[in-house]
Amino acid sequence: MNQLSERAVPLVGQMIDAFLAQDVVTCSITLAQILTDIANRPIDVPLKKLSLAVADTLRWINDPSTYGMGIKTIAQKLEMSPSNLRRVFRSEMGVSLGQYIRNHRMGMAKHQLRRTNLSIGQIAIHCGYSSIYAFSHAFKGVVGQSPNQYRQQHIEADADPAKGIGHRRRASDT
Repeated sequence: MNQLSERAVPLVGQMIDAFLAQDVVTCSITLAQILTDIANRPIDVPLKKLSLAVADTLRWINDPSTYGMGIKTIAQKLEMSPSNLRRVFRSEMGVSLGQYIRNHRMGMAKHQLRRTNLSIGQIAIHCGYSSIYAFSHAFKGVVGQSPNQYRQQHIEADADPAKGIGHRRRASDT
């Protein structure tokens, strides 16, 4: 918290109190005040300079229209070999390109399983997997349960406030 101003520190406490009291309005207003305080007080954090290749790779991985783009295709677009792209990405990002892509896809999948009624097949396609089998196998390997089990567990948690917070949207709400 040493990066927050003296004004923001008590606001964090107020926001936590409002959150615990489920006072959404006060929580939102306090969060806006904290964010304004942070925006008005520059923090000296050196920004990491990324090569154009890594920046473009991140943009393609995070662009919904290119979710299925694999390492080989990205390397071709950058006119690099896949092994050189992997090496540069790991050097600049501190994580392998394959692991970064898997983590990104799993994050998207978890979100869609919790917040939509899309079928497992639709989620697999949205997350760049070639088949439900490949998606389910990868999901279970990372999360430790099948996509259906994960969804069911979070439906129950969302329905019972003691188990978790949030709500699940219908596909028509998105």
